[in-house]
Amino acid sequence: MPKDVTVEQADIEVYEEQIQWYLENFIIPDDYREKILEAHRSLEKAYEDTGRQRKRLEAALQWLGERYDWGHITKDEYLAKHDELQGQLRRLTPQKEIRLRI
Repeated sequence: MPKDVTVEQADIEVYEEQIQWYLENFIIPDDYREKILEAHRSLEKAYEDTGRQRKRLEAALQWLGERYDWGHITKDEYLAKHDELQGQLRRLTPQKEIRLRI
């Protein structure tokens, strides 16, 4: 290494060479648009499934309350199942609107 070149400068040159190599070898697949759209469709389906699951759990909570009101289950059974259903609801991914423009 020449006397006037510091270690930091030598490191930067190595990084620059690596970045140049990455840029020269970076390839965008011909079918990239279709792959992105397919990934988006999968995400939308997951959110739709989450919405259906959320509605199912909310209906189960309502039905559970009715069963308790009618005396078909004990308070302990009601509280245990209520906590379980509420926990499942909390663990669901929040629904968000997804937009993808290509």
